[in-house]
Amino acid sequence: MNIVRENLENLTTLLKVTVGEADYSEAVDKALRTYKRKANVPGFRPGMVPMGIINKMYRKGVVAEESYRAASKACFDYIEKEKLTLVGDMIPSDKQQPLDFDDSTEYEFVFEVGLAPEIGIDLSKKDKVTRYSIRIEDKMRDGYRTNFLNRFGKLTDVDTVEKEDALDVTLEQGDTKVEEAYVGLIGMSDEDRAPFIGKKVGDSLDVDVTKLFKTPSQRAAALGVKEADLEGMDPNYKLTINKIRRFVAPEMNEEFFKTAFPDGGVATPEAFEKYIEEPHHIEFQILGDAHGNIVHLYDRECSVQRRHQKIVEESPSPFLTDELRQEMGKTAAAAARAVGYVGAGTIEFLVDKNRNFYFLEMNTRLQVEHPVTEEVLGLDLVKEQIYIASGRPLHLRQTDIVQRGHSIECRICAEDADNGFMPSPGLVKQVTEPNGLGIRIDSYIYEGYEIPVYYDPMISKLIVRATTREYAVQRMRAALDEYKVTGIKTNISYLNAIMHTPDFVRGGYDTAFLEKNEKIIHRYLREPFPAGADDRLVEDLVLIAAQINYLVMQQEGGGSSPAAADTGTLNRWREFGKRKGVMRI
Repeated sequence: MNIVRENLENLTTLLKVTVGEADYSEAVDKALRTYKRKANVPGFRPGMVPMGIINKMYRKGVVAEESYRAASKACFDYIEKEKLTLVGDMIPSDKQQPLDFDDSTEYEFVFEVGLAPEIGIDLSKKDKVTRYSIRIEDKMRDGYRTNFLNRFGKLTDVDTVEKEDALDVTLEQGDTKVEEAYVGLIGMSDEDRAPFIGKKVGDSLDVDVTKLFKTPSQRAAALGVKEADLEGMDPNYKLTINKIRRFVAPEMNEEFFKTAFPDGGVATPEAFEKYIEEPHHIEFQILGDAHGNIVHLYDRECSVQRRHQKIVEESPSPFLTDELRQEMGKTAAAAARAVGYVGAGTIEFLVDKNRNFYFLEMNTRLQVEHPVTEEVLGLDLVKEQIYIASGRPLHLRQTDIVQRGHSIECRICAEDADNGFMPSPGLVKQVTEPNGLGIRIDSYIYEGYEIPVYYDPMISKLIVRATTREYAVQRMRAALDEYKVTGIKTNISYLNAIMHTPDFVRGGYDTAFLEKNEKIIHRYLREPFPAGADDRLVEDLVLIAAQINYLVMQQEGGGSSPAAADTGTLNRWREFGKRKGVMRI
């Protein structure tokens, strides 16, 4: 295998990789033997199809795929060896010549990479850098303890209303009767909840629904009408309490420890206190087939959590060392192997500040955050799961699985970050999604879609990939800036604030990240630009960004229209793969 580097202008480099038969023949033979075992050809029993027929049916496509795989791996190895710092991702060059997979055994693949410019900064003793020191106080530790206990609490029916209860009520106005309406006091001000305090089941009181449900979408959902029907409606209703439900946290006793820690790793209040000190939530994706093969697909860092609900995930974890990553991966695979697990699953761990790890739980399914694993491994986990379900053996060996680059996922939710993260159902009026290299959107919303009140508020997942974590953070910031949803409230600005928080930027965070950085995050939300920033500077930045976007579209797409831009670099990648059978996109 031979690699030739050709430097172009504007910090662009071509990598020309020549792949010979010796570089891919072993992988091709292995793949064809697998096809032979699995091929279903009329007239032949399974596994008995002659290799000549297998070659005729599959060899060309397998050669294309394995030669490309060998070429791309060689490029990544070259980039790592030469310590090249890239901007964006490696893409097929428009200088790529057609490849003859019928008569040739040697192929030249041409890739294009953008190099980061060298920036020199002269620092002196006069230059100052702010260093943030976070001290864990008893209040913070108590808050974490309470939140963890609440995970295992229960709703209990009670007789008398207190300030954080949930009420099932009936609303009546003349002939109109709305049964099974819901009123949550926990999100109300003391003034608004005061009329309910001390009331009992069966009690009635007069209410103004505009005060009871603050937003039109909430009122419409409570009354079972559309927002347009609210105009002109009398807001005064008679409210009757049907049920009072109170959330009760468990006591820290033997029953709680058995439920929360079924493995027995934590069984005393003392062990629990140690358990909650600066923990990291790390999970390992695993795959297991019906033939006893188990592999792990490395780690995801899931420590950015609000009320124990993940909102940002990334892979690989910035906290783990390579040695610990390998050890935890082997442990995860061994755990799955011990129970004969079949399918995709996730082994979850807690890792303390000293990098000791403890089993937390196993999720026997794909999870919301699985795209970050797909992005750094180049795999389709849904496809792998389908293969396993069909009885096929894993085609992956542990030694074949390598993390490349860095990926971050943000969960976009329909919730109001300025109002206690209250759900924000309603009609989506307009959606502008970010796009470009290294950006992926998994979503179900569209303009005109009405978000209901009955489900989890997550409406999409924004995933980015880059060659390094630093670039991934920058790409996520840019993508969040571009992501616009109107008609409802979202947490996009809140997520962007997280991306600018120093603890997150340097990768030094644990599950108490949001609590520790609450003031920093909210300060950014109030003032994304520094105090005293020149408005002219902001305007200049907008103009520069617009000009760069225009020039890129001209260069890549031959025009400024969306249709023209769609014929640019990203599309060349896609079309090349489809044409040559090199990639499955």
